[in-house]
Amino acid sequence: MHSQSQRLISWSDSINALELVNPIAFNYFYHFHSMHGLREGDLSPFERLTGIGDHCESALDTLTEDFLGAIADHFSIDKSNMDSYCVSEEGFHLSDLHS
Repeated sequence: MHSQSQRLISWSDSINALELVNPIAFNYFYHFHSMHGLREGDLSPFERLTGIGDHCESALDTLTEDFLGAIADHFSIDKSNMDSYCVSEEGFHLSDLHS
């Protein structure tokens, strides 16, 4: 029988994980808007990520996978057991599927 649990990884923890595990993706995440001449201002990490998606869906997909990979590595989460995720203003909401 499987039980599912939810886990929130805050933006602060997600960004720290990305910076440590994948500094190239971290820099891309922070410099995407200026590289493409987009409004940057005081964007929250969620607004930054959704703004990237509004401009380039493939960059959003890649960065989301980069974040998930960094979170899995940094927090020793078996990515193959991640059933689903949701991104919000709070961070990454992960559904872990456990046997």
